[in-house]
Amino acid sequence: MTSRPLLAVTTLIASVVWLHAQNPPPQQVPPTFTVNTDVVLVDVSVRKNGAQVPGLTATDFELRDNGVRQDIETVESTAVPIDLSIVVDVSGNPDRPWEDPPSVAKVAAELDAEVRKLVALLRPGDRVRLFAQDTYVQQIWPLQSASSAPRVERVAFDGQSSLFDTLTTVLLQPIEPRRRHVIVAATKGLDTISAVSGADVAAIARHADAQLHLVMLEMDADKDATVRPFQCKCMDLCRPTRRFWVPAQRRLFLLQPNQLPICLIAPPEMTHGPSASDEAMDAEQAPFHRLLLDGELLKAGAEATGGGLYQGEMLAEPSLFGVFRHAFDNFRQSYVLRYSPKGVARPGWHQITVTVPRDKSVKIQSRTGYNVDAPAAASARAARSAGEAQPKLETMADLMEAYSRADYRPVEAVFDVADAGKLIKEFDFTSGMNPWPGTMRGEAAFALELAGAALFSRPQPTQDAGRGLLQRFSRLIQPTFEPDDYEHVWLTTLLALLQGRLSPSLAEPFVDRALVRFPNEPRFLLARAIVTDQAWRGFGTMSFGDRMTVTEIPIKRADLVIARYQAVAAASPELASEAYIRLGWFLYRIGRVDEALKAFDAAPPVPADTAMEYLRHLFKSHVFTSQDKLDDAVTEARTAHTIIPDAQSARIALMNALALRGDAADAETVADNIETAPRTADPWWAYWLGDFRWYGDAREALRGMIK
Repeated sequence: MTSRPLLAVTTLIASVVWLHAQNPPPQQVPPTFTVNTDVVLVDVSVRKNGAQVPGLTATDFELRDNGVRQDIETVESTAVPIDLSIVVDVSGNPDRPWEDPPSVAKVAAELDAEVRKLVALLRPGDRVRLFAQDTYVQQIWPLQSASSAPRVERVAFDGQSSLFDTLTTVLLQPIEPRRRHVIVAATKGLDTISAVSGADVAAIARHADAQLHLVMLEMDADKDATVRPFQCKCMDLCRPTRRFWVPAQRRLFLLQPNQLPICLIAPPEMTHGPSASDEAMDAEQAPFHRLLLDGELLKAGAEATGGGLYQGEMLAEPSLFGVFRHAFDNFRQSYVLRYSPKGVARPGWHQITVTVPRDKSVKIQSRTGYNVDAPAAASARAARSAGEAQPKLETMADLMEAYSRADYRPVEAVFDVADAGKLIKEFDFTSGMNPWPGTMRGEAAFALELAGAALFSRPQPTQDAGRGLLQRFSRLIQPTFEPDDYEHVWLTTLLALLQGRLSPSLAEPFVDRALVRFPNEPRFLLARAIVTDQAWRGFGTMSFGDRMTVTEIPIKRADLVIARYQAVAAASPELASEAYIRLGWFLYRIGRVDEALKAFDAAPPVPADTAMEYLRHLFKSHVFTSQDKLDDAVTEARTAHTIIPDAQSARIALMNALALRGDAADAETVADNIETAPRTADPWWAYWLGDFRWYGDAREALRGMIK
């Protein structure tokens, strides 16, 4: 299993909205069920034998919140306004090297005609937006009133297929309270270029406040598979060429290309059958195209939202229009149940069940729960300082619940002593406990900290599990269209953590990914330079006997380290000082001491960063000692000692310089002071850990962005 469910699996769809009695809902809110007030509205659809059940009242329903029966205050029967997202597949066929593609005008006209049929079903107050799936995720036009939806005049098409990336983008669109998000996506079932996997999409679907309907264009896919042998047998065009590079081929279903003598049958474009009727979609005949693993995952994810995955039956193939009309009937009449929770704890996850006791045969459609905002971190700290006993955290649900309340210390304590590998397995395979439904932020922050505990564990399988968890969430946190502040802070925290692990082979792929997402970001450029430098931290040893520096670093690799530090210094005045200081120390280690001094002197002063100022003077003391400039070495060591008086490394450097200069008495005095000095943090001890010194600050910033 490559990605764990983010919400309890549900076969139903609805939403829960908490409202303040006097405050209207905001115009835009993030996709979350997190709430802060004392009234719950639950949108419910009731169907029997495929038809809506009208005329129900509060006495007909039974609603339980975390198992406790609630008093339903009102029941409103209303047409729920929807936001429709249409997703069309305009990707090309990678195995079609000799067939001329249609014109942009023709593709746009056909697309517009299909979209117009769906838009015509919408009511006043409904809204619609259009996405196209190709090499890039395309939003043809944004969310707007159905009556003002523009014509499709131009679309990029015939490229790679980014099916999984597109579905992820659409699923994570923000939804307003009192509205429902319906997604209808048509696909030929092929993904060639997405960054996320089918398992990721399925997990996000369970997480999202949307109803997802996937229409399999199986005949189009079979046509694509038939064209190549048709060209070979009938046109003698058999060369194994492709129109473009295809990095991957991930299919949702098994293709069924035409097996007859191809030259004796109609061309592939004439083999389409009729569209499936609504009744055909409800039938339970076995599909002709067997779903593959990714197809099964997406089917489960879509059904968890209350939607589904629709395949052809016999010669009938589902259409966007037919699937949406079928789904739209569920929204023509729905009930909104209003209640004030009683007898249940307010914060945390609330499991909701809705039934109609007098008729067990009806099908109830509603989300399975909602979350109430946890107290602020300050409140949690105040409770701890007041001496309140903290509950024992025994399960993953307990850990995630405490984390959602900003009660971080008990969670950190468990991470410090527990088997992180076991925790990750429970995190991966346990569903229904996510306290942050509708948003990836809380879970991604929790996953990062859990993975950190695994990476610093001794067993290799546990470390591997931590790395896998980070790989998964580094994809899942990607926002819809372009990187955002949360992804930036998450990656900053991640890279700080990985530098502290001192494993360049572990850190390098994540650094590269961060720079893909944020090209030329100075902090990530510095991380790349530090990680490259870490690979050679054991080389370049100093010997004060002959005051020589020995190096074993290959010259090409040395040039790479130098170039990367220089790139940081050129890109960021803020980080130039640290880049030059680290560059100077590297140059000293490989024996280029004159250049090292120039690098230290080029570093602009940054009084606020006392650690780097300390290291600048400490390192210069070592360089001067290697050059037998002992007076200068003593001066630099004393300067470092002044900056952080209790740091041990400056005292050692000063003692050595004094001893080499012949000041035995002064050297002994420093030695005595070293033995009796108080223990304090020494910047040299953390030097090789890079930005790990900022990990605590970055983690706090990340926690502060959880919503």
